[in-house]
Formats: sequence, C-alpha cells, structure tokens
Amino acid sequence: HLISSDNRGQMKEDFRQADRLYLIGRLISALSGLGSVILLGFIGKTLFDAKTGLTAAGLFAFSPAAIASDHFLKPDSLFLALGLLGLWMTFHWLKLGINLKRAFLIGVVFGLSASSKYTGFLYWPLALAAVWLGAKKPWKAASLTMAGLFLAFIVTCPYSVLSFNSFSHYFLGEISRVVNKDPRASSNLLLGVYQIITYYLPFSTSWLVAATGMAGIVIGTKWPAGPAKTIFLLGSLSTFAVISYSHTKNAIYTFPFLPFLILASACVINRVAAKAKSWSLILTVIALAIQAAEGLAIAKAFAAVNTREQASEWLLSHVSPGTEIGIIRSYYWTAPILRTHQSPFKVIKGGDDRSRLDEALAGWLNRDLPPYFVLSDIEYRDFLKSPASSPQRKALDRIFDNVEQVASFAYRPNFFGIPCWWRNPPFDLEYIAPDQRIFRRRESSR
Repeated sequence: HLISSDNRGQMKEDFRQADRLYLIGRLISALSGLGSVILLGFIGKTLFDAKTGLTAAGLFAFSPAAIASDHFLKPDSLFLALGLLGLWMTFHWLKLGINLKRAFLIGVVFGLSASSKYTGFLYWPLALAAVWLGAKKPWKAASLTMAGLFLAFIVTCPYSVLSFNSFSHYFLGEISRVVNKDPRASSNLLLGVYQIITYYLPFSTSWLVAATGMAGIVIGTKWPAGPAKTIFLLGSLSTFAVISYSHTKNAIYTFPFLPFLILASACVINRVAAKAKSWSLILTVIALAIQAAEGLAIAKAFAAVNTREQASEWLLSHVSPGTEIGIIRSYYWTAPILRTHQSPFKVIKGGDDRSRLDEALAGWLNRDLPPYFVLSDIEYRDFLKSPASSPQRKALDRIFDNVEQVASFAYRPNFFGIPCWWRNPPFDLEYIAPDQRIFRRRESSR
C-alpha cells in the first residue's frame, strides 16, 4: 500500500524530509561526541591534573565505539555527553561545595541524560550520592536533586507521563530483556565479567585502554579518601556490574563505564610515564599514537567505498537485469541495489522485511533457489552454531550445498597494513562495513 502509485510521490517527499532530519541527527551525534571529548578532559583535570585530562580526552577521541556512534543517528552519543556534563559538574562542585542550586542543576543534567537514553538512569545514584556527600544540608539538597532529575526527564520525555502504561510496560520490558536475554549462551555473571574485560572493552576502546584502565580502577582504591574517590569508585563498580550482567552483544553498551575506564587508564599511563622522567612525554605520546592508529583505522571505514556499495557495483557489472537474486531479508547489511524499490533485479526473500531474521532464514527451506544469492556474515554467522536439526541450520546447509561463492567484499580496520582486529568484532562495529558474499547457484543444482 505504501508504494502504490497514488501516494508514491508523497512518500518520496517524506523520505527527502526524513533525509534532512537524519543529517541533522547525525550532526547532533557528531557534536555530542566532540563535547564528550572536551568534558572528559575537564573531568580528568578536575580529578587529577591537566596532563591526565588531556590524555583521557585523547584516548576517548580515538576510541572505536565512540567514533562509530558519532557517525550514526543514535541517542548514545547525546546521552553520554549529557552524562559527562553531569559528572563534571558533580566532581567540580564537590571541590567547591554543593549548595541547593547546584544540587538542583546536577539533577536536571542527569535527568536530560536519562531522557536521551534510558541508560542514563545508571548515573542517577551517583548524582544523589555526590549531593549527599558534598552538601551541608544533605536531605534538602538530595530532595532538590530528585526534583531536578524527574522534572527534566518528564519535560523532555512527556510520553512517560501522558502514556504511563505504555511507558512502564516498555521500560519494565527492557529491564526484563536485559536481565533475562543471554546472547552469550550463559547466565554466569563471571563469564559476563570475563567477556566484558577481554572482548567488549578492547573493541570499544583498545587493549591498551582496557588493560591500563582496569588496573587503574584497582589503583584508585588507594587514592586519598574523599567524596570524589567514593563517587568515582561507585560509578566504576556500578556501571561495570550492570554491563557485565546485561548480556549485551554491542560495544556501544559499554558507554556508561567508559568514562571511568578511560580516566583510570590515563592516570596509569601518566604515572608509568612519570617514572621514566625525561622519557615521560615520549611514552605518553606513544600511548596516544597507538590509540590513534586504531581509531583512524576505524574512521577510514566511513571514508572508503562501503562493502555494500562494492557488492552493488559487482552485481550491476556481472548480473543481467531481471535476474533473480536471493537474500534472507532486507536490512542494513543488504546491498543498496537490492533494497531500492526500482531494483533492476528480481529480489527474492525468505520472508518479508517485517519477519524476524530466524523466520526469514527458515523460509528458504521450501523455496526454489535463485541463480544468485547475496549474504552477509553478520546475518547468518550465529545460525551456523545452531543444532543441525534446526530449521535455520537446515536452510543454511541447503543454500551452501547448492551454491559457489563468486565474489566477497570485506573491510577489516588496519593501519598501514597492520590489522587492528584479529577476531570478529561486536555486532555494532560491523554495522560500518558488513561483509558481503555473493554466491551463484551451481550448474548441477539447476
């Protein structure tokens, strides 16, 4: 109905307007990312010194997960920028003293962070704890902080009040999904801790930051006692515990913990460099250069010809118009020439675009195989681990038994030929340039 001749013109105009809004949204993400770098630098200066602040800002500026997020129209960059603004206000005013006005403003900023993305709720306990520790009238100050939190959240997210039943159903459902869903095939919390430390954090930042940052958080327990130490350690432990138990598959969900990790990493790097005396600056620059190399390699993926575009160009050059081409279903990993309404090819899907991926894949059990098939590793890789008797695995076996690969396109970040990834990254880092594989049906299968 949406693409009927009667309303196609209006739909095209709507898409043109949506494109403009999308560009504005991407600009907001980019500016939020820039703001996060600056704010993290100020937090480092407030907690430690200017050198640590600059180091932390540099490490974050070249973190792969941050670079990827800042390119997309997603709420994560804005949520983090507002969260960092709240953390800077908190740590700065803990030194000066938190009066009632400052307590209210801290609540407002963290309320805005949560309305940008509900993950921002993780910072609310930090706001209340900081106000309680830093205010002369803790009860009154904490009450004003709560008022600021809820006022800012409700004003910028009126849906939470105007449609409270829907909001609460969705919100509680998200909590249930985070707690109960387990893509890593284990609900063991210790496995979650291991996966976060050895997989998600190295991809989100780098091995350098992950290793020195976790060491720095341990070292942080030896800092001089004070409210700032309490809030830093509370934030580090609480956000790490949540992301470890949330069973996430995406690097971007490490964002709440990253400020604490990167600040701790910068502190360790500068402490180690300081022991080298005359080599101090050189060692710090080397650490930043290592981080920059990985970040620039990730950023290069956005400037190069995308793997999806490469697949489209190959199909246009090697496959005759009108040829049937099979896909599982259309999604972000699909070559654009197969997603457009006026595709020169006849696109055959295992299910419609509203089907779940597993349902669409199972749909190929009983369909005739077309002359060509285009698949992305990201859409079928996990199903290869399914039991051989599952419909999805049977469908994949049927496809692969009857086709041969004729082309593939992939991008793996590298810096002057040195690869940055030695294993498959989290899903959201593959969004940038998902692998494309083009298969042709074997003559014997016709």
